[in-house]
Amino acid sequence: MSARARSACPPEPTRPLDTDIHTPALCVFVLMLRMAVVAALLLILAAAKCSAQTMPAQYWLNLGGVSAHARAGMNNTNPALMIEARWSDTYAAMAGVLFNSQSHLSRVLALSVTPYSINTAIGPVHTGAFIGGVDGYDYRNGQAIPAGGLLAEWRGSSAGLSLVYVPQVSALRSSAVLTLMFKVLIP
Repeated sequence: MSARARSACPPEPTRPLDTDIHTPALCVFVLMLRMAVVAALLLILAAAKCSAQTMPAQYWLNLGGVSAHARAGMNNTNPALMIEARWSDTYAAMAGVLFNSQSHLSRVLALSVTPYSINTAIGPVHTGAFIGGVDGYDYRNGQAIPAGGLLAEWRGSSAGLSLVYVPQVSALRSSAVLTLMFKVLIP
């Protein structure tokens, strides 16, 4: 290509490394998350099969809730319609849709493990973590991205509350968020 033809071409856009989806660090991060999801799924299924505290399956309807973000300008009202299948006090899977922090509709699929409990005046609060995936965010044009965080749940006889913390992930340009979600037991 001649020098004249090269000068007619627009310059290559430059982007910071942490926002480029093809950087080696982000590729490794995504690969590790995919492996962690598969490993967590296998562990949860194996543990559920071997669990001495198994109980009849329970189904909960998660209605979403309210959030507090570390970054200003995010949507703090997050209604949802998600089904949670709980096969023990420790293990559950959830799928559904929610109105996300960027005011878009997101599909959610997650597994949770809450192996610890704290006795309180209103009953046990189960604590642990969740891992899964979500779509509908501006990053990667709304495609699915990994999600995970910490979880504390109170489950009454017919209603429950979940306090969810999702840390900031700079490679995903996300904001740390604390969300209080409401759910009801499906009889």
